[in-house]
Parts: sequence; structure tokens; C-alpha cells
Amino acid sequence: TADHGMKAKTNFDGEPNAIFLEDLLNKKFPQENFKVIPPITDPYVVHH
Repeated sequence: TADHGMKAKTNFDGEPNAIFLEDLLNKKFPQENFKVIPPITDPYVVHH
């Protein structure tokens, strides 16, 4: 089967290989109160 460009979901410690943008922004700009709402852009969400 094809891997569709998928990459590892975790790092070597088993932690999620992800960037939590809201946390990052709130840490960098503590005077603000960011709320990140990611759009769903995958046209195949229904079929997955």
C-alpha cells in the first residue's frame, strides 16, 4: 500500500510529533489570549 506521504506521528520519546500553535503563541505573546481554530481542508474527511 502507498504511504500517501505520511510521516511518524511521534518522536523518539513517544511524544506527539506536533506543534501546538495556540500554546506556542500564548507563550511567546503572554499579553495576548490566542484561540487557534484549524479549518478542515481535506475534501475526503467524510470518507476517511
